[in-house]
Amino acid sequence: MVSKKVKVEKSQKTQKKPKDFLIAIVDDHIQTAVAISQMLEHAGFRTAQTYSPADGITLCERLNPDLLLLDIKLDGVTGYYVAEKLPEQKLLFITGFDVDETRVRDFPNAIGVMKKPLDMEELIQTVKKELKIKS
Repeated sequence: MVSKKVKVEKSQKTQKKPKDFLIAIVDDHIQTAVAISQMLEHAGFRTAQTYSPADGITLCERLNPDLLLLDIKLDGVTGYYVAEKLPEQKLLFITGFDVDETRVRDFPNAIGVMKKPLDMEELIQTVKKELKIKS
């Protein structure tokens, strides 16, 4: 009996889908957090949300989301404070106010800032691009 060596090609890496990613949202405006969460879930992402800075820090430490959407102006502290407490957490700042872009660049874990009201399609495309999900 002759044995043939069969060359087995490595299968291509499986393309990740939005459902493979967890996006955390920290915004003290409940309606905003809920709306963002619903839009991301509609796009296929898993989400977790909270409305206080302290709960946001705890949520990120426990769940280790792939991306954190973090409001800059929170009740009592700033999103910058939260970002300082989570130096390894990849994040996207969101705000309804004018923001100093240089302050955002102080955080190497920040991918940028988006201004409210958010263009949800732009947000979803930004998240997909950052997480390397093909549309």
